[in-house]
Amino acid sequence: MTFWGFISVAQAADLTVYTQMEAQEEYSSNIYLSERSEADDFTSRFSPSFDLSWSTPKSHLDMDYKLSILEYNFTNDTEFRGRNDDYIIWHELELEAGVFSRAFFGKRLYFEINQDFFQNDDPHRVERGFLVGRNEYYVNRTSPEVHYIWGDKLLLKFKYIYERLEYQLADIEDSDEHRGVVSIQYKLNSKNSLAAEYQYAGRYFDISQNYRLHQSWLKVHHIFNSYLKADLGGGYQDRNYVKGIIDDWQGFTGLAGLEATTGNKLNSRLTYQYMPSTIGTFVFFNIHRLDLRLEYYLLPSLRLIVDQYVQWDYYRQPKGRHERLIGWGSRLRFAFIKDWYIEAGYYRHERRSNFSGNSYHEGGFSLALSMDYGVI
Repeated sequence: MTFWGFISVAQAADLTVYTQMEAQEEYSSNIYLSERSEADDFTSRFSPSFDLSWSTPKSHLDMDYKLSILEYNFTNDTEFRGRNDDYIIWHELELEAGVFSRAFFGKRLYFEINQDFFQNDDPHRVERGFLVGRNEYYVNRTSPEVHYIWGDKLLLKFKYIYERLEYQLADIEDSDEHRGVVSIQYKLNSKNSLAAEYQYAGRYFDISQNYRLHQSWLKVHHIFNSYLKADLGGGYQDRNYVKGIIDDWQGFTGLAGLEATTGNKLNSRLTYQYMPSTIGTFVFFNIHRLDLRLEYYLLPSLRLIVDQYVQWDYYRQPKGRHERLIGWGSRLRFAFIKDWYIEAGYYRHERRSNFSGNSYHEGGFSLALSMDYGVI
């Protein structure tokens, strides 16, 4: 469900099963993402997945599962891979269940619970949105929530999120996070919407530095016409470190986004974000980030996808460190027969740091064959 979307209720029971299989061969010029010890390699990946969705006028149930099996063809560095197995395997599982309560306020009160599990074994697969380093880790996240819905005008949410992060290596600290969220979305008219949110969270490490934060947000969504939409938001965060090893931080956060669509040919989105972030316990920095995505249909069956980002990191811990990350990639996706696709892509990433040993360049290309199949 999108941030600005309101829940729509199905009028009859509906069962959908969606499956996908993908086989990919990828080349990387610098699998270690290293400044000095560059090494190239080919990787082979096979990823089956399925999505089961069931809904009635009063409830719904969704389950998504993806299994990825990866093999490094030439690299036998067990310190890099962290294991001696021939294959690297990771899992992604998402469960969502929701029900409308007719006993209270008819269809206005809605209960939902989400359960996510993610295991990453691939040291080359660094999640940009979840900065946990390049080690094998597990993420287990549970989030019950309650929605109060008033027609298509008002949506009020109360949400609790529990997250457990565990590393496979014993010398990296595990952590727990408890987060409470209250948000309200209000549709002013057909072109304008408002959303406000407050969060309180605490992340607790096994041994060292814990922190708590208060964060508030206000976002505006405006539809100029059928081709152009915009988001603008800002907030304030107060982050307090319990033991005082790291200085507390108070400051503003923000985002801006512009989405353009030209008929059925071109889709594009440009976003800017400013936010604080952490890696582990002691690495704390502020992020400025620009993202651009373009999707263009050259033919009804041939799509070009271009992604580009620029990110500036200004570290408060360790002090004096700053970096710039630049990346871009392009892919061609061709539907050669019904439900079958072939995709070829090329990408480049680089990080420029004023701290020795933290810069790198990487380039690569990939070729993938996938099959999508849905049963209703």
